[in-house]
Formats: sequence, C-alpha cells, structure tokens
Amino acid sequence: MHPILFKIGSFELYTYGALLAAAFLAAIYFATREGERVGLKPELAADLGIIIILSAIVGARLFYILFYDLRYTLEHPGELLHLRQAGLVYYGGLLFAVGASLIYCRLKHAPIPLVMDITAPSIALGQAIGRIGCFMSGCCYGTPTWVPWAVKFPALEHARHPTQLYESVVTFAIFAALMKFRRHKKQNGQVMWLYAVLYAPARFVLEFFRGDNPPVLWRLTISQVISVLILLGALALGIALWSPYRQKESRIDAVDKR
Repeated sequence: MHPILFKIGSFELYTYGALLAAAFLAAIYFATREGERVGLKPELAADLGIIIILSAIVGARLFYILFYDLRYTLEHPGELLHLRQAGLVYYGGLLFAVGASLIYCRLKHAPIPLVMDITAPSIALGQAIGRIGCFMSGCCYGTPTWVPWAVKFPALEHARHPTQLYESVVTFAIFAALMKFRRHKKQNGQVMWLYAVLYAPARFVLEFFRGDNPPVLWRLTISQVISVLILLGALALGIALWSPYRQKESRIDAVDKR
C-alpha cells in the first residue's frame, strides 16, 4: 500500500485523494470531448461536470455515514468532511450525481437520454481510476484468501482478495464495451442502459469477495440490494428502449428531420 503519495514538511498528499481527483478530471474531460462530438455546447458539459463532482461527493459521503459510520460521525462531527483516505460509497455518489444531472438537464432543456449516454463511459472510466486509489489506500478490501494474487494489507491479519483491482479491471472493460457500443446504438439512452446492465450484476458478484461490507438484508450488503434494484429498473427500461415500436418511431422521426 502507498496511502501517502508524497509529503512536503507537514503537508501530505494522500494517494486516494489524488487518484479521486484524477478520476473526476478524466471523466469530465472525456465527457466534454464526447459532448463536442455529438454537438452539445462545451459549457454544458463543463457545468454538468462540476455539478456531478459536488453531488457525487455529497451522496457518496452521506451514504457512507448513514450505512457505515453514523454513530462515530455523530460523536465526532469534525470528521464529517474527512475525505483524505476513504469514507465514500460509490452508489451514493452515483445516485446523487444522476439525480442532480437530471435536474440540471431539465432546467437547461438539454436532451436527457443523450446526456446520459455521453456520461456513461465517463462514469466507468472514473470508477476504474478511482478504485486504484482505494487499493493504494487499503480501503474496500476483500475477504481472506490464499490465491496466488492475494494481497497483505498492513492493517489486516490475513492476505485478502484485492477487490479494488477486481472492480478496476471490470470497469475498464465496461468502459471499453461502452465505447464500442456507443456508435452502434439505435437510440439515445441505450449506452447508459448498457452500463447499468453490465455494472449492476458485476458489482453484485464482487460484493461476495468484499471483506468490509456487512450484510444488511437477506445476507446481502447494501450495495447488492441497490445492484438488484438498478438491474430490475434497467431491465424494465430496456423493454421501452429496445421495443420495435420505439425503434420504428425513432426511424420515422429521423426521416422527418431530413
């Protein structure tokens, strides 16, 4: 592990925070480029990027406090904004960021399905980079194991699954799949749909290898419960996005606009 990237005097730059910042910057840069490719105004993507960053941090921190650290935070309110090493829940950030994005798009009269498709690959890319930060910090570790690639985390007794790297590899693969699919979609909204369909079950399985998330319902962790709900919602949405009637309607609209 390498939790501190470098230290100058009393100043310490944590690797987790540095890679988290790199993840957000990479995601915003990529989303901006994608927005320009499809004809969206650059300032729209830039403003949306700032909104996503702020809302994602708030949501991720709030979920962590509510589900994992409520008593400690109430006893130590000064730790509320402690983000140097860990203390964030991805799904909380995702849900808050999506909600804030929808509100912003409504206010700006931006095409929501198209904006969602632009941000989907960026989300996967940001995840992949951010999870490397989790690994370097030693949070989000896995269950004890004796597989050849097991990692000994300094604060834990046994070698464990490097679940942070598992998820990083998975989300890099999802990013590549979305990049390939985005040019072949039949209508807007399908790229984000594919992200949900790919990530939710992957996260559900990865949670079985996590050693830091206690079960909350039917032996499932909170992330597994959310994964199930997202997958069910995505499958229901897929019926609408892939229905022959909607695709025929999209083709008619495309002809009318010529």
